[in-house]
Amino acid sequence: MPLNSANPEGKIALINFLWRPEEVAEEQEQFIQDLAADRTSHEIITKKAAEWSGEFAFYETFLDNYYDAVFQVLGGEESAAVAMNAIESEMQSRLDEHFE
Repeated sequence: MPLNSANPEGKIALINFLWRPEEVAEEQEQFIQDLAADRTSHEIITKKAAEWSGEFAFYETFLDNYYDAVFQVLGGEESAAVAMNAIESEMQSRLDEHFE
């Protein structure tokens, strides 16, 4: 939130009301438990999530097909090779366009 934001305390109170910190923490923990294959993975994901500052948040929509493919693999719908091959050229094109 910008430092010069009008009524920052009110905005924070509204955010905390809409997304209650304890509920967000519980959902995050459940997501990590579902994602982590073992205790070490859980510790790494938890640590990195705590350190993350949102600097790459735009990739959520930028790489949407990638995430769809990953969830197909995790759900057993496709093998990793098939899922990644299906999106390879589109994703490479997006990355090339973005980083050139």
